[in-house]
Amino acid sequence: MKMSRTILGILFGCAVICAGADGMRIWRTQSGERIEGRFVRVLLGKVQIETSAGEKEYIPLGELSEWDKKHLSSIFIPKVNIKFSDSSRAKFRSKNALADDIIRIVTGTVVVEAKDNIESDTLRMEVYLIGEEVADDGYRLLRKASKPLSFNEENDYTCQMSLETESRRYMEYNYQLRGCLYAGYVVIIFDRQDHPVEFKTDLSWITEDRLDALRGFEEEDFFSDQLKSRPIPRPKYSNARVGVQ
Repeated sequence: MKMSRTILGILFGCAVICAGADGMRIWRTQSGERIEGRFVRVLLGKVQIETSAGEKEYIPLGELSEWDKKHLSSIFIPKVNIKFSDSSRAKFRSKNALADDIIRIVTGTVVVEAKDNIESDTLRMEVYLIGEEVADDGYRLLRKASKPLSFNEENDYTCQMSLETESRRYMEYNYQLRGCLYAGYVVIIFDRQDHPVEFKTDLSWITEDRLDALRGFEEEDFFSDQLKSRPIPRPKYSNARVGVQ
């Protein structure tokens, strides 16, 4: 059952009273452990706490006390649902073109829901669609989009972003495969301090410590799986041509 904003307001007020002016408060686990610190963010299922000594402590969400879970709800952690699908079609280039020329259309929607219907306009979402180069082991940023998130009763506490991108694989006249095909997505939700509070991807080589590097790229930029910038892939030239032996 969803908790009303009135009850959450009371909980939030109590949480503020229990916390110091600098945001320091006592965090408790279900096993009784107590950690005094300031909330930093929630990422990958853990709460990051900064102690007065500047040390970072991490508490799995499932191990928090019920009181602290309610406090986190008042801080606001969104729910993110992602759905991307792609379809392919052949593209006719010319009567002399070789086979294997494919256009891939990728469409998707990212839906972000406010938990417990909490009103908020302090979050922002960034979405990245990434393609893998056909000729080598590099990658390309196919699409980059950003959107502020504002949750209220008018939009049923739900925000969404729809995206579409097109990628292509084709064969050169020297029989070399070229192009770039869609490989996966990255979705990041940021708080007002520009800290990521949620991070989702279907690419295993995109990790939290590489998000800043990813955000530095623009559409059509090329990079490695280490998120290092790289030059545009160049074809290997040959004398082979269609109809030439």
